[in-house]
Amino acid sequence: MINARVDVFVRPRPEGGGDAVEEAVERARRYLEAGADCCYPILAPLEALTALVADIDGPVNAMCWPGGPSLAELTATGVARITFGSSLHHRATEELAAVAQALHAEV
Repeated sequence: MINARVDVFVRPRPEGGGDAVEEAVERARRYLEAGADCCYPILAPLEALTALVADIDGPVNAMCWPGGPSLAELTATGVARITFGSSLHHRATEELAAVAQALHAEV
C-alpha cells in the first residue's frame, strides 16, 4: 500500500503562506492520481481533518499521538485509517526500561 505523506501541517506556515487545507487537498489529489492508495496529511489538526476527508477524493490517514486527538475524535472525522507512528514503539520501550530497572533493583 502506498500511503502518501502530505507534510503541509508539519511546520507553522509563514504569514500569508496560503491555506494549508487547500494545499493539502491539491497535493493529495496529485498523489492519488499518480497511484497512491491513501494520503496522509501528517499532524493535520482535528478541525482540518473533517474538511480534508470531505474534499479529498480518496482515503485519508490520520495520526494518533499522546496529547493529540483521541481515537474517537479521529474516527468521527471519517478518516479511513489511523496511524500511531512511533508512539507505540516508544511506549513499549519505556515500559521495558521500567521492568528492567525494577529487576535490577531486586538484585
